[in-house]
Amino acid sequence: VKPGGYVELSELGFTLEATNQNYPLPFQIFRWFDLYDEAIKKMWFNFRVAHAFKNMLTDAGFVDVVETKLEVPWGTWPKDRRRKAIDLWHLEQLKQGFQGIAAGLFTRSLGWTPTEVEVFLVGIRRPRRTAACNS
Repeated sequence: VKPGGYVELSELGFTLEATNQNYPLPFQIFRWFDLYDEAIKKMWFNFRVAHAFKNMLTDAGFVDVVETKLEVPWGTWPKDRRRKAIDLWHLEQLKQGFQGIAAGLFTRSLGWTPTEVEVFLVGIRRPRRTAACNS
């Protein structure tokens, strides 16, 4: 990057938290992320790096670093029409990605069988539709 130029990074930061205390946090989703983290670390990768981007850039000599964080709700519970649509697409993306990601990582890194992965995913698909949480 030449002086005066800029770089933009975009990454999901996986920190789940409840925004509505009336809904219990979906334990299976937390378990999925813990297992994903464990599996990916066995492959010498780290998927939880978004929180470090700002420091990485300033350590590399970038100045005027701006960090913007946006909530990504998991569920179609928001009343705002735009956010509800975003949430719906986020859920669809997750629905399509959970199985493929888990099947590859959990069988190769954690030694699970494909059947064990599918049984685990049954429990994750159900609460994801009703829980009000953000990442």
